[in-house]
Amino acid sequence: MLSFKEYFEEAELTQRTGHKGFTGRVFVYFNINLSDKLKTPYFSVKNMSTGRVIGHETSFMVRDATFKVSAAGNERVNREGKKNVHAGVVGYLVHEEPRALDTPVTYNPYKYKTFVKVADETPVHSADLVSFANRRLTAENVK
Repeated sequence: MLSFKEYFEEAELTQRTGHKGFTGRVFVYFNINLSDKLKTPYFSVKNMSTGRVIGHETSFMVRDATFKVSAAGNERVNREGKKNVHAGVVGYLVHEEPRALDTPVTYNPYKYKTFVKVADETPVHSADLVSFANRRLTAENVK
């Protein structure tokens, strides 16, 4: 049985679904704190126009994607040894069931300055489609 605090946190999360049906540009990033708190991987979806988080999701897809990494944020992580939000994917939400795509992509601030292909660690800057599911990113038509 959930405690009141856990119930309240889950209810708050359920209410944060403003991204459903949203058609504008979004910035998506892995939310470490929320994922640890709820014991499941969650991504935060931020409206690029307002800069506000409009929802949280465990799996979805983004089209016309650009992979962004703040150089200053990356340096701060390496200097302080503490993670912060400085990397994510900018694009448009795709309102269909997520599926695995052909190219696995990753980002580790301690190893890379950009997002990279898992297979050969070559930098990735954009993709036609990106799938977020189970803490994994896969992409299609990577550039």
